[in-house]
Order: sequence, then structure tokens, then C-alpha cells
Amino acid sequence: MTVFAHRGASRNAPENSLVAFQTALDQGARAIELDVQMTRDRELVVCHDLTLDRTTDQKRFIKDLTLEEVRAADCGSWFHQDFSGQTVPTLQEVFRLVPPSVLINVEVKNHPCHQGIIEESLLELVAREGRQESVLYSSFDHLVLQRLHRLDPDAPIGALFYANILEPWRYLESQGIAPFSLHWAEEYVSRELVQGAQERGVKVFAYTVNQADRARELAGLGLDGIFSDLPGEAGAWLNQDDPG
Repeated sequence: MTVFAHRGASRNAPENSLVAFQTALDQGARAIELDVQMTRDRELVVCHDLTLDRTTDQKRFIKDLTLEEVRAADCGSWFHQDFSGQTVPTLQEVFRLVPPSVLINVEVKNHPCHQGIIEESLLELVAREGRQESVLYSSFDHLVLQRLHRLDPDAPIGALFYANILEPWRYLESQGIAPFSLHWAEEYVSRELVQGAQERGVKVFAYTVNQADRARELAGLGLDGIFSDLPGEAGAWLNQDDPG
């Protein structure tokens, strides 16, 4: 069962920071989840929210800022003073930090102004860094997933859902998306969903699982993996020797 370090080891370090990803690696993580957005000058940076408000000392939309301006923000102090001075990383920096043996789930947090732009830039960066075999693309924006699939039919696509959807694999296929995985809110996961997807060769991953009992319950449904803010502990809950 795969355990994705959700935004890195985000209970131990500021989410989506290099230190959070390094902490996850130190805890033995073999899969990491992160969020990507595009700056005004079309650089790919790692941050969950459309604005810097919640996780930095700045209060502006990322889409309105250059990379230099985003990098001027402190993304560590909000979490704890020990992390003061941490900066919002670029996706390239994460690729340089995380070894190719570790799967990276890149969740695209797309702003409408970058529709049709971010997908091509993302695929180009992944190819340039030689990470095609270790990146999984996901998004709640299924137009993004459709474009990624059209640009690269071999790109593994993970469709995010927060709802009960009947036969989601049929819906995705009808939109020209061949999913590698379904990324499902843990409270909506059912045995029927897992079995139906797996019968069609589609994996199911649940987010965000931070309780031992729930992790074990989901494992009992035959789930393929979970996202957790506590990747080291989650691996222990599931008695995993090899979370990859």
C-alpha cells in the first residue's frame, strides 16, 4: 500500500516546503504529494492556496507575482519560528531534492488565467528533469487532466473527487481521460468503488488519512494507497516495510 506524504511531512514541518519534503524522505517516504501553481512570469512554484495569505507572511495572489516576488515570502514562520526563512520552492527544486526512486504526485492548482498554459509548462519541466517515470499528475480541475492527457497520452493521470460519483471511470473515459488512479476523499471511499475501479485497472488512493484506525480500515477495503500528513507514522500503522 502506497503512503503519500501529503504536502510533505506537513505535521512536522511547514507544508509544501523543502524541509517538509526532506523530513518525509528522512521518515522513509517513497511517495510525496505536492501542489503546483504558476507565477505571473510562468514559473512553477509549490504552494497549495491560490494566495500566499495562509502559509507565508505575504498576502497576494500567486498569479499576480513574479517568481522573485514569491521567493521573497517567508513560508516557514507561520508554522514555527524554527522554520523562519523558508521560501516557497519551485517544482524544479523539489525534483532536484527528491530522488527519482520516489514517486511525486503533482496536484495542479490551476487558476483560470493559466488554462492551457500550465499543462504544457509542467510536462516540459518533467521531461527536462527526466522525471516522466516518477510523476503522477492530479487535479480537481478535470479540464487540466484532459489537456495533460491530450498532450501526453502516456502521462499517468489521477482524478481528484470529493463526492459520490457513479462509475467515475466511465465519466473520465467519456471525456477522453484514461485514468491511472482515482483520488478520493476518505469519507466517501467504499468497497464497491475500490473493486469497481480495480477491475478496470484503475488504482484508488484516499485523502487525507491521519488516524491509525481509519488507515487500517481503508487498507481492509483493498485500497491502493493513502495520503497522510504523517507519512512515517502511517507506514507504521499499516506495518509497511516498503510503502512504494
